[in-house]
Amino acid sequence: MRCRLTAPPSAQAHSLWLGALLGAAAFALASCFGAEGTKGPSAGGSSDDGGFANPTILMFVPYHDAWWAEYQVAYRAFRAAGYDVEVRSSGDLIADATYSQDVETGTGPTGHDAFKDLFAANFGAVWNDGWNTIIPIPLDGKIQDVESIADYKALVIAGGEGVLEYRYDGTYAALGDIDHETTAAEVQAAAEKINELINEALTLGIPVAAQCHGATLAAFAREPGTAPAGPDSLGLSVLDGRYATGYPELDGDTAAAYASLSISYLQDEKVVLDGPEPGDIAGVDHARDLIVTSRDWYPQTVALMARTVLNMIESYPTPAQRARTIRVLIYGGDEPDNYAVDYATYDELGALLEADTEFDFDVDLSNNDTDLRLANLAANYDVLLFFGHDELDSFAQAQIRDWVDSGGALVGIHHAIYNHNGGKRTLVEIFGGELPEEAALNDELWIMYAGETNRLINTNLGEFVSSYGTHLIGGPGGSMHYATPNGIPSENQDGDGARGYWYFDIPADDELYLGNAFLLGVSFGRGVNEINRIFSNDRYDVASLNTENGHFDSWGWTRLYDYDEDGTHGRVVYLQPGETIDNTFAYPAYLQSFKNAVVWASAVD
Repeated sequence: MRCRLTAPPSAQAHSLWLGALLGAAAFALASCFGAEGTKGPSAGGSSDDGGFANPTILMFVPYHDAWWAEYQVAYRAFRAAGYDVEVRSSGDLIADATYSQDVETGTGPTGHDAFKDLFAANFGAVWNDGWNTIIPIPLDGKIQDVESIADYKALVIAGGEGVLEYRYDGTYAALGDIDHETTAAEVQAAAEKINELINEALTLGIPVAAQCHGATLAAFAREPGTAPAGPDSLGLSVLDGRYATGYPELDGDTAAAYASLSISYLQDEKVVLDGPEPGDIAGVDHARDLIVTSRDWYPQTVALMARTVLNMIESYPTPAQRARTIRVLIYGGDEPDNYAVDYATYDELGALLEADTEFDFDVDLSNNDTDLRLANLAANYDVLLFFGHDELDSFAQAQIRDWVDSGGALVGIHHAIYNHNGGKRTLVEIFGGELPEEAALNDELWIMYAGETNRLINTNLGEFVSSYGTHLIGGPGGSMHYATPNGIPSENQDGDGARGYWYFDIPADDELYLGNAFLLGVSFGRGVNEINRIFSNDRYDVASLNTENGHFDSWGWTRLYDYDEDGTHGRVVYLQPGETIDNTFAYPAYLQSFKNAVVWASAVD
């Protein structure tokens, strides 16, 4: 890698350009060194030959009045996660961010150290305080010169007041002044290209994120072929009838814009994930939950947005994977001696899958452990959905392990990890957690049932299993809620009183495994053999909280499983709720998560 600067466009450059160039030089030098002083990427993330060596995220910043933290925190987060970032605007060379706050000042009441902890927890890298200072933003070119979004993993639109001029609304003006100007024609070309790129992204299944003031650029993107509808006769918004958040201050502009476009404005939400439902846009079937809008300029909010986008990039199955027929074997779940009430059975779960209209599931049912042989699973199925309560033959467990280790997929629901009589040792080792055999009924530290509400809190927004199609679905008990409960990892609080993570309540009666425990020695993260926690639960008695078993976090997770560490791995999901059909699976948001789990698991690399 080398650090590079582009020379000014002509000898007529002014003293303001010289100051900007010097600032850009300082930025480029700082960008050569990471938090540990090691050499890093060039200013725009480019490789030596001007290209990009790693998977690349396309970022748009306004040419004038960009907000520094919305660019810098997102840029650093994506770079820390291993992605190159191609930064573009409507003009060349640099973008101006001088009207905004530096990152440290902008972190607000919770303080800069809290933000740095948040950054490290979410992106596995140390925040370098040299990145706080506002300097001109180096650009990799004009957005209007991008041919296709297909070459990128995501499109991210940074905010700042200047971004408002890029709305696709038919009115465009120049930005800046004679020393640093992008013309009205350039702004219009950029706005039209952003509209085009957003629509292409929705067609291809590529995430789009838009921050603060910039959130309205996603809102003003129009469904092709819908003109002269819309407030300006340019067509319906791609978020028509959907939800978004955005800049919340009292000027009322965001609220008015969303109202004119028939978008529900969730002003208090940090990050909202939504998008056209299947069939909303002609010929576009995979746009659901591809649009991320974020509320404000706080670095914490930007970090939550970036983590959401990364989760989507890294967990969403491709459109082709979602469209194919998924062959599922459901094992267990017809063991009436274990239940005193109506319980979910495997034939009912199979019926729920086969009735789905978005995904194509082909389901077989079994209570015969000979069907769990490696040869049968490998020849006939994409996913094993394990719903058995009782102990399982040790040979059958070893066969499941070998199948997953060789690239198979395992989804466990509810009592799949109940280690009944100690007879599921290999199975719970695959999952990485268990409800131990000594678990007692009607005990706050173990199992609670009658009259208890199951609250699932999404601790990893953007993860396909927990987020796709679930977050804005109501149910028998009402609609989704947002919360920042104590103890949730990477909690997004900046002292402004706004809310953070969403959760949903599965109505009583539902059996709660409050004694779920991760196995000793498991590690947490997104790598192979690590536990990636996607659901938590805040239903516990503080006075009797069992701090040893980690049950607060163990309500849903995913895992890439490689038993023999040979580089080939399968996919594993565990979801805690699952006792009843009438409550648990009748709740639309959880039913969607259940189906998502099967789809995600089937998308083995």
